[in-house]
Amino acid sequence: MLGFRSFLRAAATSSLVLSGLGEVAFAQSASQVSTEDPANLIADALSVNKNGDLVAEGNVEVFYQDAHLRARKVTYVSETETLQIEGPIRLTRGAESILLADSAELDRDLQQGLLRGARVVLDQQLQMAAAEIRRVDGRYLQLKKTVASSCEVCAANPVPLWEIRAQSILHDQEEKQLYFDQAHLRVMGLPVFYIPSLRLPDPTLERARGFLIPSAISDSNLATGVRLPYFIPLGDSKDITLAPLVTSKTKTMEFRYRQMFAKGEMEFVGALSRDTLRPDETRGYLFGGGAYDLPQDFLLTYRAELVSDPDYLLTYDYTDRDLLDSFIDVSRTRRNEYIQTTLSDARSLRETDDNATLPNLAFDAIYERRFTPSLIGGSATLKGYLHSHKRASDEDVIGRDMRNASVALDWKRTEVIGSGLLVSGGAEIRADYYGIRQDSTYPDTIMDGAATLGAELRWPLLRRDGNGATHLFEPVLQAFYSPFPSDQPPNEDSQEATLDAGNLFSDSRFTGVDRREAGAWANIGFNYRRTAPNGLNFGATVGRILRAQDPDLFNRGSGLDGKRSDWLASFDVELPGNLVLASHSLIDDDFSFSRNETQLRYFSDRFNISTGYLWLTPEPALDRNTQTSEWTFDTDFIINNTWSGDAYWRYDIFRQEPSEAGFGFTYQNECLAVDLSVSHRFTSSTTVDPSTSVGMKVALTGFGDQGNKANRTAKKCLRYN
Repeated sequence: MLGFRSFLRAAATSSLVLSGLGEVAFAQSASQVSTEDPANLIADALSVNKNGDLVAEGNVEVFYQDAHLRARKVTYVSETETLQIEGPIRLTRGAESILLADSAELDRDLQQGLLRGARVVLDQQLQMAAAEIRRVDGRYLQLKKTVASSCEVCAANPVPLWEIRAQSILHDQEEKQLYFDQAHLRVMGLPVFYIPSLRLPDPTLERARGFLIPSAISDSNLATGVRLPYFIPLGDSKDITLAPLVTSKTKTMEFRYRQMFAKGEMEFVGALSRDTLRPDETRGYLFGGGAYDLPQDFLLTYRAELVSDPDYLLTYDYTDRDLLDSFIDVSRTRRNEYIQTTLSDARSLRETDDNATLPNLAFDAIYERRFTPSLIGGSATLKGYLHSHKRASDEDVIGRDMRNASVALDWKRTEVIGSGLLVSGGAEIRADYYGIRQDSTYPDTIMDGAATLGAELRWPLLRRDGNGATHLFEPVLQAFYSPFPSDQPPNEDSQEATLDAGNLFSDSRFTGVDRREAGAWANIGFNYRRTAPNGLNFGATVGRILRAQDPDLFNRGSGLDGKRSDWLASFDVELPGNLVLASHSLIDDDFSFSRNETQLRYFSDRFNISTGYLWLTPEPALDRNTQTSEWTFDTDFIINNTWSGDAYWRYDIFRQEPSEAGFGFTYQNECLAVDLSVSHRFTSSTTVDPSTSVGMKVALTGFGDQGNKANRTAKKCLRYN
């Protein structure tokens, strides 16, 4: 910190006097500060008084390291090596701190001294006004008789929405902490409560030990209470947050643990509860996981999902998931190779499921290698697959355990002929082994092999209109043949095959390996896309599947059963004015729907609105014994610069009753954020009652890294003039 001192001494001892209306700039010579940071002084006039003191007057600016001082007059007193500064004064350090004052006495390096009638603005969020501010050791600011607020304080708004008045505030600029002594919180000028001693992080600190924003809840099942999070950093790479939730019906401790590694990360969240709903039990849940980079480009990922009872997550509104999935996975993806091994454990929370008869524990291994055959060209892929799963039950049939090994080799080649006609041919051969235990209806071992031949014609046709619109029409015809298998294993992993736009032009609609399409069949249809500069865009996929005979492999509601599948009609329309309509339907030859999903969405800078309709026919094979007919509505909107909101609604048309609804409002300005939400769950399960939940969160912004910079207005009132 000797550069500024050396500059002042050099300027004073040179007896150089320059004055006038023009602006004069001085900089320390390189020969004097070969090892020091240079300082710069700019002023309208510069003189040396009779005491040998350097006096700079008129629009004075001093630049030294990251400090920038602006004042009306600066006098360097050579005897004491101090600065006498007359304001208005503005002292900034980097982009995070602004200090304003009427007058000041600072040392030669702007590190220590006294400022009178001063205000401090931190990160353009929090302002603190004091009768005097003393700067100590270049690290601390001591403020006396202080008012702190992140609200706008101007002549037009002399009373902030909230403020903290204190006898003194100590700002530790290195630790980024604010220490209040004899603090009073006032709201709209009225005292609310008194705190003898208070510590808060300043706005520039992202991670600091202490309380986070509390929130109030009101739930018809859990009563009314408050959640008070407390954040504890454990070094630079890990932290834990504890959030006790206390009501008259529950005592709950929520927690979150996070840690970063040089090559990975992990995060776990959970809660432990004692409540009146199940007074003799300790309830809780734990969700978490992480990822880690292994040698040779392998990636390890893992996740754990545990819960004490099926109703806990829904009762406490943590999630409405009804299936928990824990796994450990090691995988590697390269340009022509994919390897994956997974050990997983799945647990159902549905009332109708018995986990003892579900294949909870499973192991999977996949290997795929793509290459180009030298003799026939095209692209070939070698695939290997291992699978094993186990049920807890030892009963016959319902306690069935299985293991499977499959090897497959497929090949495909595409050529362009004529005026853009794409002709493709392909083949696949595979061998399967199944080991079956605890099921007397199947043999212990099934071994089978299969081959599939396929051909495809695509003719993409492109046209451009005079108005700039582009039309792409692509008819598609695919034909496949595969002999029927001699023996079928139990279908464990391919029960929910459904016709959709993603698998219409595919050689198989099954998601697993236990089933594959057989016989002779053809996929026919077309893709169409219109793109226009005026914003009127349209896309569609239409088609169906024709078979030589019914393979009797698909469920009725899948749209795939029979010799002729349902017609798939999928389209989306984008209209000028940000209106989007999308629909996906399965329609049989009698023009009756077996499935329909339609969504209409409008979006703009101020609000988004989305509404959708879902229709599904009954599917007993999937435990869906009644039709599904549901309407959903969702919106979020901005009312003005401070108010915003959202709302959602789900209505079961078949049962003629709503299933879930809620709304929320958020108020946020430069110094306050308020979140209010109300939700009601109309139906749930036989063990969890319908409930209404009300939540509220109030935050005084300006402490910690939680301010909304887009809404900051305090700086408007503290602008230097």
